[in-house]
Amino acid sequence: MCILLACCLYSCIDLTDELTVNADGSGSLRLTLDMGMAASAMNSDNTQMDVSILEKIKAISSGAGAALKDAPGISNVQSTTEEKKGFYRVSFDFDKSSNLNKALYKIFGQKKKSLFPSLVKVSKHKVVKTNLSPYIKKAFAKKKMNSYNEMLYSFITMKSIVHLPSDLKKATNIKSVVDDPRTVKTDFTLRELLDGGFNFGNVITF
Repeated sequence: MCILLACCLYSCIDLTDELTVNADGSGSLRLTLDMGMAASAMNSDNTQMDVSILEKIKAISSGAGAALKDAPGISNVQSTTEEKKGFYRVSFDFDKSSNLNKALYKIFGQKKKSLFPSLVKVSKHKVVKTNLSPYIKKAFAKKKMNSYNEMLYSFITMKSIVHLPSDLKKATNIKSVVDDPRTVKTDFTLRELLDGGFNFGNVITF
């Protein structure tokens, strides 16, 4: 257990989505799970943490490339899995927003239906990232919380990066960071999301 705690203290678990938008509404998306030094500790049976959420994310990440095979409007699919390092990445190009969302649902083992929300809407002058906080909080509502799980959730960082084809006009999320006029970044921990009413949706105009 001491090894696990040490790993967590010195290594965050990063979930990153990096979206690049072209002027015509097409673009590319790269999804990354980087568990760093915590990967080996998470594989240990000697832990009181509930690591099932990480196991699910790992399974989704490692199977994402295969899930996108023959997906409409999706090209240049590339997948990287480094099990020992706890590193998983999938990237792809999309021709339009609707096919991007169908691809995202396929990655999560779902079929996009008309009643399902679009996770990301991309148009020529706007990117809308849906606030999924209520869905995530609901999914975790039945999980038993203890000090170990609270610590784990504090070290899971969810990062979003959006690259724009022209200068940013406005980003509505209060955590938006703009170091470059064509790049918008946000990040927060899973615990922040679960403990409060944090909204990680964003409306970005350019």
